[in-house]
Amino acid sequence: MTVTAPAASTVTAGDSMSITVTAYDAYGNVATGYTGTVKFSNDDKASLPRNYTFTAADAGVLKFQVTFERLGYQSLKVTDTQHSSINCTPAQMLVKNKGDGDGDGGD
Repeated sequence: MTVTAPAASTVTAGDSMSITVTAYDAYGNVATGYTGTVKFSNDDKASLPRNYTFTAADAGVLKFQVTFERLGYQSLKVTDTQHSSINCTPAQMLVKNKGDGDGDGGD
């Protein structure tokens, strides 16, 4: 399973961002028949999607919206609820204030 976020590794606190969750089979192909349920988690007060059960129509790929609130480096974990070994934690993203380029909360 992978989670793809926008190419920019910096996001603004309170702004929604789109991520893509893709399920893969054991051979590295997109698992178009994946119908598992995924859970989103984060150690912050992020606004995360509810658990979602993929359908055949999703073909193993779906976009979700997340919103980080706390400044600094944040991560997001996506886990299959039936098989916890199927999970992904993408690279951390720097959450910054609006108009602040460094994410430390200052100017």
